[in-house]
Formats: sequence, structure tokens, C-alpha cells
Amino acid sequence: MLIMLLALTLIFTMTGVSHASDVTVPIFESAPIQFGDPVSGPTWEPLDNGRVIRRTLELPQYAEPVQITARLKLESEGDPWDRFGSVYLVSPTGTVNVELLKFMTGFGTGLPYKKDNIPDHPTVEKWAEYSLWEADLTHLASLLQGEVTIEAVIDTWVNPGWSIDFELSFKTTADALNPTWVAPVFNNTREYWTKEIFASEQATLEVDIPPDLESVQMFYFTSGHGGRRSGDEFNKKDHVIYIDGVEALRFVPWREDGPLFRAFSPTSAKWEGDVWSSDLSRSNWIPGDQVLPMVFDLGGYLTPGKHSIRFQVEDMAESTPDNLNYWNTSVVLAGYSEAPTVSLTLQPYLQAPNPGGISVSWAHNADHASVVKYGTSSESLDSIAWGNTETIGGKVVWHTVQLTDLEPNTAYYYQAHSGQSSSPVARFTTAPAKGSTEPILIGIIGSQTQAKVTEAVLSALEQTVSASGQELLLLMHTGNIVQDGYDLKHYFSQFLDPLAPVSKQTPIQVIPGELEQESMYFYQFVHNDHFEDYLPTSSYGDIHGRLGEECYQFRLGRTLFVVFNTTQLGLEELNWLERVIGQGNQDDKIDNFVVFMHKHLENISSFVRGRIIAHLNKTSKPKLLVHGEDQGFEHGQSNGLDYLSLGADEPVFVLLQIDPKQQVVAQVYAVDQKTKEANLVENLNFPWK
Repeated sequence: MLIMLLALTLIFTMTGVSHASDVTVPIFESAPIQFGDPVSGPTWEPLDNGRVIRRTLELPQYAEPVQITARLKLESEGDPWDRFGSVYLVSPTGTVNVELLKFMTGFGTGLPYKKDNIPDHPTVEKWAEYSLWEADLTHLASLLQGEVTIEAVIDTWVNPGWSIDFELSFKTTADALNPTWVAPVFNNTREYWTKEIFASEQATLEVDIPPDLESVQMFYFTSGHGGRRSGDEFNKKDHVIYIDGVEALRFVPWREDGPLFRAFSPTSAKWEGDVWSSDLSRSNWIPGDQVLPMVFDLGGYLTPGKHSIRFQVEDMAESTPDNLNYWNTSVVLAGYSEAPTVSLTLQPYLQAPNPGGISVSWAHNADHASVVKYGTSSESLDSIAWGNTETIGGKVVWHTVQLTDLEPNTAYYYQAHSGQSSSPVARFTTAPAKGSTEPILIGIIGSQTQAKVTEAVLSALEQTVSASGQELLLLMHTGNIVQDGYDLKHYFSQFLDPLAPVSKQTPIQVIPGELEQESMYFYQFVHNDHFEDYLPTSSYGDIHGRLGEECYQFRLGRTLFVVFNTTQLGLEELNWLERVIGQGNQDDKIDNFVVFMHKHLENISSFVRGRIIAHLNKTSKPKLLVHGEDQGFEHGQSNGLDYLSLGADEPVFVLLQIDPKQQVVAQVYAVDQKTKEANLVENLNFPWK
């Protein structure tokens, strides 16, 4: 049966009483959710034998833009199991409920004896007494006003279960962007989507997009709770969204950052033996953490008028008594008369430097031709190269031009053109010839999603390099470039915009981090397959398909740089690493290795860590490991390997000077965020030849 969204669409305008003052409205206060012996409160009532609580109340109304923040506090009263939970707005039409905040309860810590004991883990001093989460609900401003009914559910089957506090804060601000149209698409919070449902007509819906919208965004909540070892919970599945029969989105909801999460929010105990429940990678959830929505801009697909939307999970496992495979999913569309702020200034982004070429990319809002004019003089850009485009998120057009047949170790000037727009003339230098003994300078920055920190670090780095009289050949980023890999705006506000002053003259390569979540956006912006060495029959392994972007290698001078994706670890990746290291070891034009990984070796399972170390130790050539992820800068030796580790959002950068005739030197600089000045704090000479 085809579900007609036209009848379900909720269209609201921001009218009504304007409340000048900011206000916080408590919804549930110390409310028990349990199975059996349901408890009524002063303002709420229990449903479903206590597993659901409900409250009807009056929320403030605003005529001006308003920012809305939801806060949830959750504490176990005895339930030790990881359960799904949700707070949602009950549809006034009795059709599609609107999910406000989705979460997973902790595992094991609800047992009374667990609460009072110190966990057996070096990074966890005590169990967290409760979980605290926030959610930005500004896109639901038109729904969260006047009389509303809000429910909270936890899929618990024990008594006592859980205690929750939930509140909504309203703040008037001109910076808030409230949609003019909101359409709840579906919500299966209480009715799981199984393989049979995803394969049926129930997964196809129709929606009528009103006119005069500049942007239509999809807020997609999903988690694959259940399924056990062989089920969907522990196996990656492609989610595909078709609009009018055309594939518009493809992504893999997945969480692999459990070890880091446990370190700062220990609400997950041991599961089997020495395995901690939160450390297991899962289908977009971690015990004791909230499930964030994925936000997609579909303005390029959902134009005014009627459209069909189909949701599909590929290769979904059959549900059996032992593997109850289902996906807990909800979707809301929000239409904006003013497009959410996304910078589309033509800002070149250089990637993939090699002796004979370089890759030039930029974002634009129209599918114009991709052209780069270039030459060895800023006054005579007499060479022209054409490229191609790719639409990202249905809105942003990503232009890419590959310059080829350039001379090694040579300065070039260029200008990017798209329609009537063009970039300022900029300069870059090609890499030295393969096997060259020319020294090279590489910059390294850590995980930085705060634009102000990034800007301060890059400003200080530029000044330092300029004062040295040297030229930066490449800037490596150790991953976690955005806070949410599925939020298109983050790639501009947190990555492309802050890096623009550097990216126009220095190529930038990125190590995939867990915050990118293997999002297609990441691989659309960051092309790792444009190096000269990247070929299906490359001398450094038979690399093909997606792996060529997830794990990649390139040569600069006599150094082989290896980028290993630690958010996506399997036998294929490990075998690739073994081949790359083995063949680099036999190459007489390779003197040493620099291996980049987002995760620190110590934060990778012992099984995988042992195999990585074994592969790296198959060569006697000097090698340096560079990690991201850690909270502070450190260096030393681990498992007999030299390493550098750059912390998250720490104002630090490293200049790695590689001189094949001498030794390798790593200069570590700390940056004053106020003055944007760099101070040399470490000068490390590694025991390389």
C-alpha cells in the first residue's frame, strides 16, 4: 500500500504570541519508565504497562526566529540492559509521530552492585551515575508551540527500569533559521522496520513539496538495535534513498568510536570476558549514547510538486528468533524559504600532489563547466584544463580538475573558473621526482572541528613556514574534520572555509576519522584516488573500488606515505597494508615510510593491532606512525615503532622535514589562539638514515 504523505504533511507558519524572554519548559521530571506497576506523575500518565509516559501541555509561541534545545537526563534504577529509547511529539492528526531525541541506554551499569564499584578499566575511575544529552530542535519550531502531547518510551521489560528528566529550552535569536514547512514522513519507533517491510510498498511514500522553498532537508534517524552477532546490528548495511525512482542517497549508518566514548562517559560494562560492550562497533549506536540524526539537503531532488520517496536497506538479514533484525527509523522533511547558510564562494582546494600533476576542486551552486587556467608565470596562464562535476547533497556542485603533464619540483600559477565566477590567481609547487633526494617539508594538524582553533593553527603554521624560507609541499589532517559526517554544512563551516587560505596553495590530504562516519559526503569532497600511483594494477597492490579511497598510498621523493583507515578495519584492509609495506620494502627508491592512522594503536583491538604491527615490522626500513584521536600531543615508541600523536582540537601543528641525505626532524609547535603565534616546544630527531 502506498502511503500518501500529502494527507499527513503538517504545514505551519510561525504565528501567535511572541514571548520576549527566553524560557525553559520542564516536560518530565524524575519520571520512572518501567515494565509493570506503572506510576502516574503530577503532570504525566503511564501507558503500555509503564514503558511509555505521556504529557499534554502548552508550549510558548514565537513570532520571531527561535532556537530550541532539548535536554535529557537518564539514570538506571536497576535495568542493566542496553535498550532503545525515544522522546517524540505525538502527531496531532494521529498519523506520524515526530522523533525529538533518540537514545540507547547503558549496559551493565544499572545493577546495584555495579553502581558502587570502580570498574576494572584504566581509563574509567567510576561509573557514570547518569547520562546527559542535548539535541537541536530548531527545525521543529513550528511544531513545538501551543498545545502538544509528548511521549517518552524505553523498550524495557524489567521493574525497576529507568528514570528520566526531559526539558525544552526556547531562545529567540536572529541567527535561528526556522523552516516554513515541516512534513513528518514516517516513524517506526514502536513498530520496527524489518526486511519484509523495507521490501514492501510501505517503504515508498509520496510527498507534495510546496512552492517558494530554497532548500528541503531530510532529518533521518536510524539505528539497527538487535540482531546479535550474525545480524544487522554488527554488520554494515547500505541505506539507499530513491527519489522518483532515482538513487539520491547511499550511506552506511555505523558507529566505531565506542572506546573513546567509554573513556569520558562510562555507562557500559563488560559483556563477554574482557570485551566491553561499548567497544563493539554497531549499526549507528553505542550503549549509553544518543543516536544523532543524519541531515541531507535534497533541494536538488525535491522540487515543488509531487514526488515519491523509497527507503531501502540493502542485504538486510532475515529476522529469526535469535536474530531479530530490524531498524528503528524515523524521517522528517523541513523546507526553508531561505537556504541554510552554506558558503559557495569559489575557493580552490588542492589535493593529490605528485611530480607530474595535482588535483584542483571547488564548490559552486550551479553545474557550470570546470576550467583551470595555469602556467609557470602569474602573467601568462596560457594552459587550460577541463574537469567534471559531482552534485553533493542535491545542492552543492563539486568541481574537480586534474592538472597533468607538469614538471616536477616546479612552481605553477593557476586560476579556477566556473560560469561567471573565478578564483584569485594562486601558486603551488609540484612534488619532486620519484626517487629524488631533494628535502621535503610536510605539515601535520590534528583532529579539529572548531573553526577558530583551525584558523589560529593555520595562521601560525603559514607564518612559521614563511619565516623559514621553505615551502610546504603537503598538509596532512589526522581525521575528524567535522562534528557530524552527515551534516553537509559542517564540511564548509568546519573544514573547507577555515582551510581555504591554505588549501589554495598547499595540497591537503585527510585520514578518515570516526566522526566522518564513512559518510558519502566525506569521500565526495576528499578524493583520495587522484594520485598518480592510484591504478587498478598499481605496483603497490591491486587496489580497486571503495578501498582505493579508504586506504591509499603515495610517494613524495624517497618516502612512501601510507594512509590506513582505522574506522573501517577488516581483512581486506589488513591484506592491503601487508602488500603495500611488502612492496615498498622491495622498492630501492623508497628509503622510509610514514604511516598515518586516525586511531592510536592502543585504541585498536589487540587482534587487529597485532596484525598491523606484524605487517609494519616486515620491513627494516625506518618508519614513523602518526596518529590522531588522542586528547594531547605525545611522541615516543610503542611496540618498537616511533610515533607522533596529535590531540583533538588542540592548538598544535607539526612540521616534518624529510631529508634523504640526513635525518628526519619533527618540529612541534604550540599555538596561542589569541595572538596566533607559534612557539617551538619539541625538536625531535628520529633514528632514520
